[in-house]
Amino acid sequence: MQNNTQPPRPKARELAGQAKEFGSELKDKAGELASSAADTLKTQAGEVADHVQEIAADAGEKMKAAVADQKAAGADYLGAIGQSMRRASREFDGQLPQAGDYIRKAATQIDAVSSAIRTRDMAQLVGGVQDFARRQPAAFFGTAVLAGFALVRFFKSAPEAQQLPASGFDHDRTGRM
Repeated sequence: MQNNTQPPRPKARELAGQAKEFGSELKDKAGELASSAADTLKTQAGEVADHVQEIAADAGEKMKAAVADQKAAGADYLGAIGQSMRRASREFDGQLPQAGDYIRKAATQIDAVSSAIRTRDMAQLVGGVQDFARRQPAAFFGTAVLAGFALVRFFKSAPEAQQLPASGFDHDRTGRM
């Protein structure tokens, strides 16, 4: 019987060595590529995070500016109400001087609120309202009711928004088709 196991030929050993070397090089290149990809991802993630922070900061600044504009408009509105109340108080001075005095005192309080709105930041304003609500709950509730009535009157007197373009459906006043 003859042994089928023959010693490997030199050519086969050489090919096996080359394959092993190629596999080792391939493994090294894959490791380098993975490391490079991870570094690139980290860099890009950092850039995205920086960009998101910039956008958030810009949005925060725009919101602060809008709040400041609304505060100024509210303070101006209250100032105008105070002026109107002073003019109205003069009408009462001839016939009901006490009513004129009360109206002027109320106008002074409204001016103080207008000044506070103009000079304080939102956190201070909210804190002041909370303190007032704790100290004077009945007055706070009454003021809230009066403010609600004033807002309703304001919105009722505001011009109606323009109608949206026709959608092809006819609606009656209740919104039904």
